This record gives sequence, C-alpha cells and structure tokens, in this order.
Amino acid sequence: NVEIASWKFASILISSVSSALNLKKFLVQLKTCSIIRMQNLVKKAMKPGIILTHPTGNQNVRNASLAFSEAGWLVEFHTCLGFPENSFLYKLLPSSVFSEIQRRLLPESLWKKTRLFPFREIVRLILGRANCSWGRTSEHLLFSVDAIYRSLDRRVAERLKHVSNISAVYAYDDGALETFRVAKTRGIKC
Repeated sequence: NVEIASWKFASILISSVSSALNLKKFLVQLKTCSIIRMQNLVKKAMKPGIILTHPTGNQNVRNASLAFSEAGWLVEFHTCLGFPENSFLYKLLPSSVFSEIQRRLLPESLWKKTRLFPFREIVRLILGRANCSWGRTSEHLLFSVDAIYRSLDRRVAERLKHVSNISAVYAYDDGALETFRVAKTRGIKC
C-alpha cells in the first residue's frame, strides 16, 4: 500500500513538474530515491526489533534473550530483577544472597539491553525470606507474584507507546495482556 501510494504521488509529481524540469533527469533522480527508500524498507523488514519481557527472567527466558541478542534482533529485555554477570561485588555477599543473585545473572551483551523494575520483586523476596505472608499471598496484593507480573506488563505496554524500532514483542502468558493489547494497536507482532 505504501509503495502504491508512493508511485501515485510520484506520477502526480511528474506530471506537474515535467514542463519545468528536464523529464529524463527528474526520472533518474526519482528512481534513485525510490531505490534507496526500498533498500531501507528491506533492511528494516529483514532485521526485526524485539522486546522480550518476563518478570523473573528464568534460564529459558535468558537463553531466548541471548539468542535474539546474538541474532541482532533484541532491542530491549524487560525483567524485574537481574544482575551483571561479571561483578566483583558478589564475592562480598553471604552465600544465601548470592544463590538468589546467581539465578538472575545476565551476560554483558544482554545486560546492556536490560531494563529493570526491581522494587516489588525485592520486597517479595525479602518478605519470603522473613517468612512473612503480608502483601504477597493473594493475587490481588501488592507484592504477590501476579501483581508483579501485571506491574511489569503495564510498564512494558507503556514503553511500547514510546518506541518506534520494534517489530515484535516476545512475552509469556501471565505477564503479557496489556503489552499485547498495545502491540496490536501499533501493528507490532506478538
């Protein structure tokens, strides 16, 4: 549709300026612009920009993120809590804390594309360690797993409204409703 509209516009433009310009020179310039534009459209279509989102960033999610990143497709990875893989600070932490962090380590290539929303997840983990059920036992409470999934989902959906280089969103069942709704309205594949 875009290409048809472009050619219709070009034909109208040609008819209106052909008397004022050398037609042959004008057509060469138009053809050059069209070829460059088509090359840019093809490049964009061949290299999708993907946002991947998951609240806990488990091993399967990290592997998918890495695969997208290595292919050059991953634009952003959204999760609640993550840590850079090569930090010396981990040696200073107690082993119980390090074991939780170790499950959420991200390689440098992925860390650079990661957007974190840690507050609720940190509170949920602390409450769990303290054996406190306040705020996290019911799906409607502020620090429940479901509330954390919904919170990240809303944040990613909001982010989609402000980015232009995204062609697909990769998300998981309980944390994708709002993200997919916004993606659909913007013509982004889910």
